[in-house]
Amino acid sequence: MGEPGTEGQLLFTYWINMYPMKAVCALPGQRAGVGGLDKTVRIFSLVTGCTLFRLTDHKDVGPERNYFQKEGCGAVWCMLHLRNNLMASGSDDCTVRLWDVDRGKCLSTVIGHRGYGEEIGEPGVGWKLSERFATVIKLCHLGQDGLQFASCSYDRTVVIWDASEPSDLKVLRCFKAHGNGILGLAYAGEEKIVTCSGDKSVKIWDLSADPPELKCDIATRGIASDACMVDEETVLIAGGDATIRVYNWQQDKEVKQFYAHDMTLQCCTPFFQHQNDPQNWTEKPIMYQNVTYPQNEEDSKAALEQMRRVLYNALHYSEV
Repeated sequence: MGEPGTEGQLLFTYWINMYPMKAVCALPGQRAGVGGLDKTVRIFSLVTGCTLFRLTDHKDVGPERNYFQKEGCGAVWCMLHLRNNLMASGSDDCTVRLWDVDRGKCLSTVIGHRGYGEEIGEPGVGWKLSERFATVIKLCHLGQDGLQFASCSYDRTVVIWDASEPSDLKVLRCFKAHGNGILGLAYAGEEKIVTCSGDKSVKIWDLSADPPELKCDIATRGIASDACMVDEETVLIAGGDATIRVYNWQQDKEVKQFYAHDMTLQCCTPFFQHQNDPQNWTEKPIMYQNVTYPQNEEDSKAALEQMRRVLYNALHYSEV
C-alpha cells in the first residue's frame, strides 16, 4: 500500500484452485488460509504460492453422522486467525472448526447456530435441513487475545465462542440480534460488536451486559453486508447502495457518506499503517506441509488451465 491518497501496487496474484473462494485470512510465517465452494481449507505459502496443507474435513465429516455432508454441504464461508498456530473456519455445514495450521489438523468441530426452528414457517417445519440449517457467514475477534471470538449466521443469531482450550471449543452464549439473516459482524471496541443484517439495519451491541444490550440501531438504504471499526465510537458501513457510510454510533449521527463503487459492497476491513512496516513482518517463512511436489502445484495448474479455457472460449466465440 502506498501513502494515503496514492494508488496501491499489485505485488502478486496467487492461483489457488479452480473453484470460487469465499474466505481468506493471513497466517504467521508468510502464509494464508483460504476456503471456498470446493469445501476445502487450504494453507498456502505467500512466498512460493504452493499449497502446504489441503484439509477436507468440512467435506468429509461432520456432526450427526455426517448429515450435512450427505446433503451436499461443506462450503467454507469464513476464516479467522485467532493466535499463534490456531485458525477458525465456518461453513454451510453449520459447524465452526478450529485448526492447527502447523500440523494441518482439525482440533474441534462444534455447531453453535441452530437455525430458525419452527419460525422457519409451515413449509419448512419438520425438515431438519430447513429447521436446523444455519450457514456460518462471518467470524470476528473480540479483543481477548484470540481466546474468544464471535460468529453470525442466516438464523439471525450471534454466537460468542470460548477458544481458550482449542481441543474443547465452547459456546459461551447465543443471542438473536436481528429480524433477518446476519451478513456481517465486526469488533467495534471493548466489549462491543457491530452487526449487519438483511433486515436493512446495522446494530451496535454491548457484550458486557447479559443479555447483550443494543446500543444503536442504524437504518440502512439497501442491505449493508459488512462494517468495521474506525475508533471507539465510530464504524464504517459497507452499503448495499454502493456507498460507504462513516457513522458515530455514540451520538447516533452520520459523519459522512460517499459512493465508493459502481456496485454493492460486500466487505470492508480496517488497514493500519504500521502493518506496512517490514519490521512487523515474519522474516523467515514457515513451510510445514503435508502436500509435496508435484501435488502442491496441482490446484494452481488446474485453476490456470480453467482460466485459459474461459479466455479462449471468450475470444473464439461464434454463433452457430
